Order: sequence, then C-alpha cells, then structure tokens
Amino acid sequence: MKTKILIAITLLLLTGSALNAQYSIPADLFGINGWMNEKLGDTQNPYNCFGLTQNPVLTCNPNGYMDRATGGFITTSCSTKVKNLYAHLIRYGGTSNDFNFPTYQQFIDEIDRIRAMGSEPIIQIPYGDGHYTATDAYKLLDYLNNSRGKKIKYVEIANEPDQYADYPTTNATDKATFIADYFKNIAETLKVADASIKIIGPSLATYDYAVYQKLLSDPSTYTYSIAGKDGNNRYYLDIVDFHYYPFNGNQTLGNLQDNPAVSSGGLAFKLVDATQGMLNFISTANGYSVRSGNALQFSISEMNIDYQNPTSNTYTDRGANGFLAGQWMAECYAVAMDKA
Repeated sequence: MKTKILIAITLLLLTGSALNAQYSIPADLFGINGWMNEKLGDTQNPYNCFGLTQNPVLTCNPNGYMDRATGGFITTSCSTKVKNLYAHLIRYGGTSNDFNFPTYQQFIDEIDRIRAMGSEPIIQIPYGDGHYTATDAYKLLDYLNNSRGKKIKYVEIANEPDQYADYPTTNATDKATFIADYFKNIAETLKVADASIKIIGPSLATYDYAVYQKLLSDPSTYTYSIAGKDGNNRYYLDIVDFHYYPFNGNQTLGNLQDNPAVSSGGLAFKLVDATQGMLNFISTANGYSVRSGNALQFSISEMNIDYQNPTSNTYTDRGANGFLAGQWMAECYAVAMDKA
C-alpha cells in the first residue's frame, strides 16, 4: 500500500503540467495555510508574543494580541479567492498561532470560514516552547469537538520546535527527547478529549534526518520514540510531518533549474532525498508490532521556495512571487506524487 502524502503550502502557484502526468491525485494532496486572519490571541493571555519575531514585524505586544494589517481572511474578496483554489485542507497554525494562543471564538470563526469554502481544517495546538500545557490542549479540543461539535479530524501539535529557544543544541538524542517529552504528553491528553482525531507532528522547520530517525525508532526500546501508543492504548502520532524552505533569498536561476529542491540556507537534504528518507523511516516504523492496523502517513504542512525573499520579489524575480516559484512548486508536487 502506498503512503499518502499531504501537502499544505504557503504559496499557491501551480502549473497545469501535473494534470497531464500519469498519477492518481488524492483529494488531500493540495492544501494551504490559513494565515489570512487578522487577530490572534487576546489581552488575557500572558504568554502572547513570548519569543515571537516576525519579518516583516507585526504589531505584537506582550500581554496583548497579534494584529495583522486589515483586509485579511475575513473579507469577502480574500475568502472567495481562497475558495477558488479548491484546497482540500487549510491549516490554522504556524509560529504566530504557536505563541499567540487564539481565543476559542477565533478558532470557531476560522473553522467555520474554512468549511464555508469547502475545505477541511487542520488545527494546530499551541505549545509555544512550553508556555502552553497539555491541560490547555485538552480544554481546547474538548471545547471544539465536544462542546461545539466541530468534529475536527486533523490536529497538529506545536510548530517548528527546532526553532524554540529551549531546543537542545547538543545531539539528536537530546533533541528527540525534548520533542517526545511534550509531544507524547499533549498527544495522550488530546486523544482523551477525542480518540478519533489524527495527530500530526512534530513539524520541524527542516527535515532533520538524525532527529526523525530517533523519533520514529522502536518504541519498545527507546523512550524518545513517538511512534508507539500511550497508556490508553492510543497512538501518539498518526501523520509525521516536516516543513520545507530550501532557499534563503540568494537562490540563483541555476539553483532553480538544476533541481526543485537544491539545498541552501543550512538545509542538508534535497526534497527527493527528504521524502524518500521519511518514507523509509515510516516503512520501518509501520513494521513495529505496535503499529499493526495503524500505518503512519506523511505530510509537509509548510513548503515554499524560500524562508525569506530576495529584495526584489516580483513575478520576474526568483522569490515566492516569481513565475519560477510556480514552476519550482509544480516540480515539488511531482516529486511528492512520484514518491507517494
């Protein structure tokens, strides 16, 4: 059985070339990130904006909420454009959500908007480098799925923990242990609130081979594995995820023409290598007796041509707004479908 790959991307430029390829395209291959909302958090949350930096800088004050420029997701124009993309999945997550716990009403509003556009939400549970707890996670999901009946299926835990200030800089074992400690605690609590959800994670900013290898190791042997079951016989992890931003704004035309995922900015693997490596880890993990009947899946919940754009970023340039970025993205989808 082939492993399904889900992709939620930050830029939506696709050519029609993929439509002519001889692939059976799953409905949930294509998704986007719901970063069009105007406000996150509220003045009652003492951890809002803790450690949060954004480029460009957003209005974000301690003990306050993050305020984006007006004209965001709530406008008819924006929601119509997003709906017309026919994205099956829209993720409500990212760094801003991770450190600015949205209010319950903001969650409800976003879920309703996403479904009104014919899409299914992926809801990220904030962790914020330890500033939110498993109890916070339980209360949120209990409210969404039990009190309000929103029937959220996909739940992602935290965002890019390898960017946290407290993330270890020592070795892969310490890094995996850091992630496993909070991830398993939150995952177990979430499935007490609703055992039917699919948990996504750990959503590192890059494909870190050594860390993912340990996180998906045999749970009967290694305590830092998140591939096993909790005390209630439920799986901690259903869909393993990483983010992919290969360039830092200095990409050349040669980089983009040579390969859709040439390494840059400290990333060690091309997308082809990363997807194959992850699929190999998943294949091994699915062979553990504890995974019988529940095969891991694989997602890339953030992907774009770069994590910062060149100074000039028009349709003729090499940044995220460029025509070449659309061709690069199409090639990345081809890689994903080929590996799926």
